Amino acid sequence: MHTNFRPTIRRAVGRSHRLIAALFVVLCANCAPAVKIETRVAASPVDSVSAQLAVGHERTLHGRVVQRHTISVLAFQVVSADSAYAAMGYGFAELLLADLSVSHQLSVLERAHIEDIRAEVALSVAHKTDAATAVHAGHLVAARQLVVGSLVIPPGNALTFSTAIADVPTGAIGESLAGQSSIDKMFTAERQLALRLFTELGIKLTKRELATLDALQPPNLQAFLAFSKGVRAEARGQLLEAAVNYQTATTLDPKFTLAHEHIQNLTKRAASAASNEINERPTRAAEATSADSKTPVSKSEVKDAAEVTDKETKTPSSKAKSVPAPISAKPVKTKP
Repeated sequence: MHTNFRPTIRRAVGRSHRLIAALFVVLCANCAPAVKIETRVAASPVDSVSAQLAVGHERTLHGRVVQRHTISVLAFQVVSADSAYAAMGYGFAELLLADLSVSHQLSVLERAHIEDIRAEVALSVAHKTDAATAVHAGHLVAARQLVVGSLVIPPGNALTFSTAIADVPTGAIGESLAGQSSIDKMFTAERQLALRLFTELGIKLTKRELATLDALQPPNLQAFLAFSKGVRAEARGQLLEAAVNYQTATTLDPKFTLAHEHIQNLTKRAASAASNEINERPTRAAEATSADSKTPVSKSEVKDAAEVTDKETKTPSSKAKSVPAPISAKPVKTKP
């Protein structure tokens, strides 16, 4: 009896081929880079507008130009239909700023609270702030370059990002870095973007700086979203809301170092604001008194005051008692 094993062999070979193909796809997916970043000649329209506005704001601070390479990262623009990601651009910028600060060749500058800085400079010029904490005009260091960018988060897990570097003295906008990733690989994308920015800036990190950068562990996503809301609230001057969100971030991720640092800075900032408020009270009171004393009096007010005074002079009081006329003394006759 002859048995034909060819169909059985074909089926076995077919299953083997499918298994190998599926394994190959999995291996390729794991080996493929999770983040793709490319260099573009021109910045996106959103980044170009953000860069122009940022340069204009920086110039209004009239900061002191120094020889060191000064740079700042502004909040990224976020395009998403999901409100949960609305504040993520603030947190993303803070992560980039922290990564860039590991280089000894860079001086990173805080510009998240640019409106508060501008107000502080104005108060310092008017000598209304504490001399120990004042940001005097001309003492504020000017940023030579500003990093701006945008995050596009469509429905799903995808993430598209772009960034550009603006030169403050000339207003020129350099080449743009654009990339694609996913939300769960966002922190990997941020770290690779920071490394690319170092390259664009012509900075080579030392082994020690690379080790410091590797030691900066990313937080979990929920803690990062709470942190981002805190940075946005603080930038808007909503200190209580910022403190609540920072505390939430540290609760969700106790090892989130950047959130702990923001809590400490927020405490110092609140103390400085309270000190400035106390110092301004006597000045405001003196200005109010001076304004009242210089307020002109109208003719009608003078006339009304004169009529009231005249009536009070001519009208006797109902409670006044009449004084009797004096009695003349009669002469006393003496006997001779």
